[in-house]
Amino acid sequence: MQTLYYLKSSTIDFYFSDANDVSHSHPAKIYAINKAFEPNEQAIIVHAKINETTETILPGMYVEARVKIDNANTKALPTEAIVNNGNDHFIFVATGKNTFQQIKVSIGATDLGYTEVKVIDEVPANVKVVIKGAYYLLSELTKGSGEE
Repeated sequence: MQTLYYLKSSTIDFYFSDANDVSHSHPAKIYAINKAFEPNEQAIIVHAKINETTETILPGMYVEARVKIDNANTKALPTEAIVNNGNDHFIFVATGKNTFQQIKVSIGATDLGYTEVKVIDEVPANVKVVIKGAYYLLSELTKGSGEE
């Protein structure tokens, strides 16, 4: 269980419904990890010490936690900006008024509505990425090609 050992002392952020701020995170440090999964669940109990306590944190609250393994920066786009055609993934960039170019990308991790992207095809300078409507552009591009 080296993976679990690696997580011990990692920093995590708890996200939960806070009456004052729904998106507020509470940093914490992991100090103990159960050695086995809970029966009939795909979960493991993790104990953490919350760095900043407030009266909105109550014992037994359900929380969503994100474990920070490292602080690496990466390029990411909203997941809806990335479309797939077969096994390939693409984004669209605006190259002029009502003109778009399809750019091949490889994808990585997805979290909180964003997906890591690595550009495979060359991207023209100073272009804007299509965030909404990328699937519409793909369907227009592949009309009659028989792709599903």
